[in-house]
Amino acid sequence: MERFKERIPSWKEYQDFLIPFERHLPYHNFMKKTVDFLPPEALKELLPFFTDARLHSESVYSKTETFFRGITSQIAKKENRNIEYLTCLTQEEFESYIKNGNLPEEDIMEKRFTASFLYFKNGSMEIGTGDSIVKELENLIVGQEQNTVGKIKGVVGFKGKAKGIARVIHDPFKVWKFEEGDILVTGMTRPEFLPFVKKARAIVTDAGGILSHAAITAREMKKPCIVGTEVATSIIKDGDLVEVDADNGIITVINK
Repeated sequence: MERFKERIPSWKEYQDFLIPFERHLPYHNFMKKTVDFLPPEALKELLPFFTDARLHSESVYSKTETFFRGITSQIAKKENRNIEYLTCLTQEEFESYIKNGNLPEEDIMEKRFTASFLYFKNGSMEIGTGDSIVKELENLIVGQEQNTVGKIKGVVGFKGKAKGIARVIHDPFKVWKFEEGDILVTGMTRPEFLPFVKKARAIVTDAGGILSHAAITAREMKKPCIVGTEVATSIIKDGDLVEVDADNGIITVINK
């Protein structure tokens, strides 16, 4: 990654990069996921080892996002394209550009960036766009019961209770309103989220388990944390007053 910094790699260089990248990725995911299925006795014994391994690999995994953003930034400059739209390239499209210099049309990328979803059809991945259908799918995923009850359940990352204003942060690279004592609500955290985590009274995420970045960081900073809710960013709106009960893994929206 350091070798290709600030420039677009050739197809051969990219192929060389994929060898260690694809070797690293499954081991990184293995550590994050396996620990969530261990019985209590094994978890107590093995969690410190899994945590050390996870922390060792996290920095490399995090740098891959910076690496790919750096390449898309160079592509955007060279091709006079919107860099935000280029973050919505598929792997095949990204590789097609590296190999042949081909990019999808700008209007296609804009639609994806505005509202899109991935689905599998006949064994292949497809991309759907359209704000109305995306909202419809989100409502199906969230479910009427969650909306009615106003309570969201997840996995306890670190115990504790907190109440505060929810701030829904999707992209840590953008400027957001976030005050000391706010509740951080996001899809998942990465090292780039640390400025928000340090100010947060509690952390809530859609994805992740007890070895997710959010859970590990929360344990280090001793902040209430609930991960793996799947729907927090869909139900909780920016500015909602919420109560985080990380002793029982429940978030309650007090008012909207």
